[in-house]
Amino acid sequence: MKKITALFCAVLLLLALALSGCGGEGNDPASDGQPSGPSQDQQEPAPAPGESESDVKDIAAAYQIDAAPLGMPLQVYLIIREDGSFQLTNRLEGGDDKGSGQVGRSGDTYMLLYSDSTAEASKTSTFTVSGKQLVFSTKLYYGSSSFAPNEEDPQNPIYPTAKAMAYTEYLGDYAGVLEETVEAMGTTLTYACTLTLGYGAEYSFESLYSVMGSDQVFTQTGTFEIDGGKITLTAEGGEATEGAVSADKTIDIQSLVSAQGSEKKELTLKPATTSEQAGTYTGIKNMEMGPMVMTSNATLKLDRLGGYTYLAQMEGEEDYAEQGTFTVDGTKLIFQSDAEGAEAVEGVLENHTLTCKFRISNDVPMATEIVFYADDIQGQFTAAPSEEANGYAGALTLNGDGTYAIAVTKDGTETYAEAGTFEAAASQMGLSLLLTSESGGTVSGVVSENAININHAVDAAGTEVGFQYKK
Repeated sequence: MKKITALFCAVLLLLALALSGCGGEGNDPASDGQPSGPSQDQQEPAPAPGESESDVKDIAAAYQIDAAPLGMPLQVYLIIREDGSFQLTNRLEGGDDKGSGQVGRSGDTYMLLYSDSTAEASKTSTFTVSGKQLVFSTKLYYGSSSFAPNEEDPQNPIYPTAKAMAYTEYLGDYAGVLEETVEAMGTTLTYACTLTLGYGAEYSFESLYSVMGSDQVFTQTGTFEIDGGKITLTAEGGEATEGAVSADKTIDIQSLVSAQGSEKKELTLKPATTSEQAGTYTGIKNMEMGPMVMTSNATLKLDRLGGYTYLAQMEGEEDYAEQGTFTVDGTKLIFQSDAEGAEAVEGVLENHTLTCKFRISNDVPMATEIVFYADDIQGQFTAAPSEEANGYAGALTLNGDGTYAIAVTKDGTETYAEAGTFEAAASQMGLSLLLTSESGGTVSGVVSENAININHAVDAAGTEVGFQYKK
């Protein structure tokens, strides 16, 4: 322990001397509401001399690090204890040790000194504190690998960030609906609002509404605090707004609900009981009726408060629609239509794939089994040419009938194409996507919140390249 402490002091002294000779100002994390590390032409302020290096009790907490913005679909944890020790792990309880040691502080600069660091091979990670977040300006070591800043956009680099797991009993989605009569338009607008409280005391607010048939969305992000029965939302670059949190966790607060409005509206938001299942699911059902094949495009929308809408569309036929409520029992979903005399229907939701029986047409009275896919594994995805992909660009199409198509180009010329079927499954890295081509070959990738990461062929010779597909 004495050896680690002595080595830490030596490393921190070198850091202080190096930084004290640098000019310029550090980035202000509050300038744009986002945590930020130093830019390439700016340096952190020099640490204040003489401050206790062991003064880290104010940041002792459990933190989550989401590496998805850095290009890795992985969530890990950093635990900092009041005695100044730290540990990186893959799970909060019973996880593997992915790095441990001591935390030190000099002024506003903090450092992780790993226990396997030596005088000959220093192993440290430097960070600053922004609210309830730790923003790393250097590489963050994790096991045998590391998380490095994402500098794909040099003007807006993304730094490894650890977010405190604070206010955990309140984290999650809160939903509510506001109806407003607009006399000038002679219509009533309905705003579907969702407030999400997340790690690092961050919040996001979304309001969905439609104006004259055009879907609109208003979003806002910022930080929050909860003190007893009071919640305070502070928008990025905006003022703080206070609201109330009741014993059942209902939130009453004022907020803007549209980009056009300047007046805040009174909102009542309740815990979203079905937030995990909420989203849009798409399926295509091909059904043989004698010599004919009927194709129905089905869309199932689940909201965050246990409501659903279903729409089936078939060429040349009248649309079939229904709505109702649903409840959740593990992976089982029970749908109850609002139609008089309708019986409850059970479905199963696993790995972003929902299987349930619904009608496909007004002219077909019996329900038929349909496989629906969540939005993150449906539709058109593209991957722009990159150095990592050797200049290849890709287009991935995932269809509602479980089929896929890939087209690869380089310098505007198609070099490879394939088609087949896909399925989603659970894996150690999260949700995986398995592609089985018409020739029988298989490849698998990982589905993250914003992308699908997968390696596949780019030419007839079977040369594989890694792609990051995004919508």
